[in-house]
Amino acid sequence: MNGGKTTHIARESRVAVVLVAYNNNDDALACLTALADLRHLPGRICLVDNSDQAEASLLSAWQQLWETKGLPLPVSADAVGSMSAFLYLPLPQNRGFAAGVNAAVSLLCRGDDLAYFWLLNPDTLPDPQALEALLDVAESDPTIGVVGSTLILPTEPPMLQAAGGSGFNPFWGTSSHLLDGYSLESAMRHDEQAINQQLKDIVGASMLIRAEVFQQVGPLDESYFLYVEETEWCIRIRRAGYRLAWAPQSHVIHKEGGSSGANRLKFPAYVDYLVLRNRLLLLRHHYPAALPLAVLRYTMIILKRFLSGKTKRIPLVWQALLDGLGGKAGKPDLESLARYN
Repeated sequence: MNGGKTTHIARESRVAVVLVAYNNNDDALACLTALADLRHLPGRICLVDNSDQAEASLLSAWQQLWETKGLPLPVSADAVGSMSAFLYLPLPQNRGFAAGVNAAVSLLCRGDDLAYFWLLNPDTLPDPQALEALLDVAESDPTIGVVGSTLILPTEPPMLQAAGGSGFNPFWGTSSHLLDGYSLESAMRHDEQAINQQLKDIVGASMLIRAEVFQQVGPLDESYFLYVEETEWCIRIRRAGYRLAWAPQSHVIHKEGGSSGANRLKFPAYVDYLVLRNRLLLLRHHYPAALPLAVLRYTMIILKRFLSGKTKRIPLVWQALLDGLGGKAGKPDLESLARYN
């Protein structure tokens, strides 16, 4: 017990949270603190440690946090023979976000019957009702396969990153977050169903997925390594007959500042490369007829960077273009890409 809160209450007991951390222990612990403050805790939490040198220090810090809140202590996944409610899963090497999620889901499916998986970025802070609001929407229609939260940037006044997810342009291979930049107050006045009609993917920072989706559609595609994999997954999910939906009252603060457009130039070069390359990989897989238009767009990106004086990463754009067209997937040579920083 924790102030009258139990770890297994009704529908929340059939939800498993998956967090994939990568060298961001402080963020992960802040997210776990927010999860502990949910009105009703989920039945399972699996913290995947994708860090370069995964250490037991993250598990120890999580255990101390849970102990102060009077909650059952998490354990290492490789130290138990049976399923525990809260698991720490260190991976031997960083194979990307999708691989981390897939490893957690595979592990969790060996335990109790689960109805939903809630994927959360470790740099998010869900409010106490975030999970309830996601479940309310998911349970309103059995054809809804994935539900996204209202992702809020840490600004004052609060501004949206996305209303659940994004629209998608299959000709260019680009996504645009719905209600991006709107104030939270104005976003809450938008019609939920109108947003749902525009949704083509759910932002992976907070997405609630029916367990049956993994069984019918399959896992995330690990060949993308990082970025765009949720967009590709949502294409398969929609083609399988499931709908995507936004849960307006599921408020989740997302500290990440965005990885599109000029913002990518503020991030390490590998982020810029992976977004550009993976968009082309997605088009190769699902919309190959659009590749000529995509080549035109990448030519425009190069020209725009030249005219704006941001020339250092122009060779990186060419590399992403050639690798994407050639189907070169998986984890790139991060050291090689570092020369573009």
